[in-house]
Amino acid sequence: MEEEGVAASADSYNAAIRHFASLGNEKGALAARSWFDRMLEAGISATEETYTQMIAAYARANYTDEAGKWLSKLAAAGIRPHMSAYSALMQGYARAKDPAGVRQILDWAVLEGLTPNAGSYNIAIRAFAEAGDAASAEEMYKRLTVAGRYPDEKTFLFLIQCHARRLDFDRARAWFKEMLSMEVKPTFPIYAAMIRGAAVAGRAEETSEFLEEMSARRLTSKIERSAWEAMIVSALRCFEKAGDQEAVERWTEYSEDQGFPDLSPDTKVFIPELQRFGQKRPQQKVARKEARQAKATE
Repeated sequence: MEEEGVAASADSYNAAIRHFASLGNEKGALAARSWFDRMLEAGISATEETYTQMIAAYARANYTDEAGKWLSKLAAAGIRPHMSAYSALMQGYARAKDPAGVRQILDWAVLEGLTPNAGSYNIAIRAFAEAGDAASAEEMYKRLTVAGRYPDEKTFLFLIQCHARRLDFDRARAWFKEMLSMEVKPTFPIYAAMIRGAAVAGRAEETSEFLEEMSARRLTSKIERSAWEAMIVSALRCFEKAGDQEAVERWTEYSEDQGFPDLSPDTKVFIPELQRFGQKRPQQKVARKEARQAKATE
């Protein structure tokens, strides 16, 4: 490392490994491994942070088996893993769409005497929610509260999104009420999920109710256009289907006032609640490329 003009230390090597781990691909994982080997060759002992970053490097590259081996190496080195090491591996299984694997690692951590934090439980809740397994997602929520951890806005977002995609708006609303009872403030993504869920379920009255509540809270800053479009367009379609042209016009104007003009019930947008579980979201870049190619041939 001295060749790069950096004083050799565990912290400096860990910084390099962390950087390559953050790339989230095979190239990054191999580079992280190279720096790990250089660290040992320099006579510097790997720390708990070093091993955790190696776990993350392979987990993010979707090599969960290899990531698991690094967790075993951490224990074999005589270092007791912290929850962060297990959480890194859980993230890997979540990325691999393997919620059962996520739960297995969570259980492993508990058996080792660790107490998972809310973030760790959120990984499990999200994994099951994205798989459409509402029962298991709710089971993880119960485990979170029994463990004395407090849910946050992400916890409820994952649960609400799961039920909204299952077209079970009543259950999504029940979780919204649970969130309020836990004194967790709703965010824009949560309102967007509730509005989309109500709209896709054909619940025009509830769609209007949550739009009114969201607008009253003025949760309209720093919002991605795609998220706003999915919310508003799904609502406009619901109102149009219900024959409520006044609501269509009102919320179209509201969208324009918030800096999102030219939206209508016919606007083509990606709406998560219309996507089957396990199906990948269409890639916008691919769509743009195809559009350019089509234009070039005109």
